[in-house]
This record gives sequence, C-alpha cells and structure tokens, in this order.
Amino acid sequence: MAQRLVRRLCADCKRKVAIADADVPSDFPTDQGEFIYEPVGCRECTDTGYKGRTGVFELLTTDAKLQEMCAENESATRIRAHALANGMTTLRESGWEQVIAGGTSVEEISRITRGDLIGQE
Repeated sequence: MAQRLVRRLCADCKRKVAIADADVPSDFPTDQGEFIYEPVGCRECTDTGYKGRTGVFELLTTDAKLQEMCAENESATRIRAHALANGMTTLRESGWEQVIAGGTSVEEISRITRGDLIGQE
C-alpha cells in the first residue's frame, strides 16, 4: 500500500469550474463529470484555498502470477503493468477521484503524483 496526504480544498471558498474550461492533464478522466473545483482563498483558510488534508491510496494485491513474477525477479515495470492490467488503482487515479468529488484540486494531485503511463518513469 502507498499513501500520500493532499491538501483538502476549503469548503468555504472553493470555486466550481467546468472541466472544459480547466487546465487538466491528458490522463484526467474528463468523462466523469462536468465540473471540478479549484482553490480561491478566504479568511477561513488564510487565503490558501486549502484547509485540512485527506489521503489518496494505492493498493497492490498479490495473485499467483504476481508472486511468480516477484520470485523470478521481474522488473518493476512489468510487475506494475501486470498489476494495472488486473485492476490496481494508482495514487493518481485515487487522486482524480478526490478531484471529481470536490475534495482537492488538479494542481494538488499533479504536484504529488506523476503520470501513470508505463515507461514514463
């Protein structure tokens, strides 16, 4: 399991923005809704746009094939590819879920994660 804490958008001042008008990375799931939120800043959050933290998580569950790959010293890239093909949710995907739910911003997830494309390491 991997986890990261991300700043939570301030509930008092976050601003709704149409995804089409927002600057989102190419791997952002634009089909998950019409709006996201961005930080603004107010007295409650001391003009940061964020108040508190929340977690994003990645969990790698093992199966027989993964155990075999590890025993044979397969590369991390191949193990990751197998895990992704078998439904592993990455930190970045978990982060995008938080963005879509209005909990944090695109900028915050982009800051703490990297693209999930294989070979982008």
